[in-house]
Amino acid sequence: MPRVRSAVWRAGQVARVRAGRVTGRIGRPEPTTTGARCDDVAAWASRHQGARARRLSEPREVVRRPPRTLDPVVSEFFARRAPEHHWARDLVPVHGARVVGAAGMVVLPDGSAAVESLVVPRFLDEVPELVAPRRVPVRRLAGDHFSLLVPWAQDFNHYHWCHDSLLRLHRVLDDLPAGTRFLVPGWLRPVQVETLALLGIERARLVPVTGLVTLELGTLHHVAQRTLPGLHEADAERWLSDRFKAAVGSGAAGGTRRLYVSRRAARRAVVNEDAVVALLDEFGFEVVVAEALPFAEQVRRFAEAAVIVGGHGAGLYNMVHAAPGAVVVDMVDPHHLDAAPIFLSLAEELGHEHWYLTTGIAIDRGAQSDVVVPLDRLEATLVAAGIDRRRTPTERSR
Repeated sequence: MPRVRSAVWRAGQVARVRAGRVTGRIGRPEPTTTGARCDDVAAWASRHQGARARRLSEPREVVRRPPRTLDPVVSEFFARRAPEHHWARDLVPVHGARVVGAAGMVVLPDGSAAVESLVVPRFLDEVPELVAPRRVPVRRLAGDHFSLLVPWAQDFNHYHWCHDSLLRLHRVLDDLPAGTRFLVPGWLRPVQVETLALLGIERARLVPVTGLVTLELGTLHHVAQRTLPGLHEADAERWLSDRFKAAVGSGAAGGTRRLYVSRRAARRAVVNEDAVVALLDEFGFEVVVAEALPFAEQVRRFAEAAVIVGGHGAGLYNMVHAAPGAVVVDMVDPHHLDAAPIFLSLAEELGHEHWYLTTGIAIDRGAQSDVVVPLDRLEATLVAAGIDRRRTPTERSR
């Protein structure tokens, strides 16, 4: 099915590009870049266009604390990723900039590719079709634009969409010129449209971007892609959550709910979930299948959470809505231990207590293997975290 969908999608994009050429909306193909690279867009815009950048955040260095776990051996990845370097962020207007493809690569008017627009320099080498001097159709758009395009959020993932894309709006959204339009992936899911609407960005202001057309913009209000996966700042994370909570009418975070975030509707499911749920029921947990809930309800429910347990995945990002001091237990399979420090970093910034335990693998199929949760270690972890047993959950989700 994915191959069929991909072929149909590509055929549709080709048809749209051809239709655009006929109507004059899309110009003839031009080279994507000159092959040159720019490491500092703010400096370039100041030097070539006299633009003045606004500093959004200062650089900082952080060293994360060791994780809490009852695993006999702590994963080496926590020590490797404990030091974090957070770059400065600037907002700068660039006139005549181009954006190539859904990965969001910014090309400056002199043809140089902005390294900082693709998160890390290696993306320029991993996506060679974006930087090779191939000819790509150009669509010219007047007016003010802001890009929410990032490589890791092309295929919807709740963590990457909220953290990598939406956090780019921190200290920016309320200061953009009226009528600014937003570049977004060509295939937005309803939940993504809902999150944008909650931030006050209606569908009419969205510009869907595919990989076949280069957009040449009147003015691009550029922010370097510095919200990297695993790098978190409490001020930004809380800003996004507070905007969501205000929009859905949720009160201040705080409560006693104990939530088990199930992956039954996703990949890497827990094969012994019935036993896991039975155990967690003794501790008063309710089951949450985030994908089955409207986004507004996810915000409300996690805002009332005191304890969150779940398999490693995007659903745990919802800890941003909980009040400081929540207990978060991340159940990580061996194939994703390298990503386990991501939620330690987030929990520490938010003031939560983070625990992790390593699961087993049911049948090893690589990164998407289903997992087996060791019940004895899960129970021991809850006890060590000070979670008492209470037979009757405050509420159970269906």
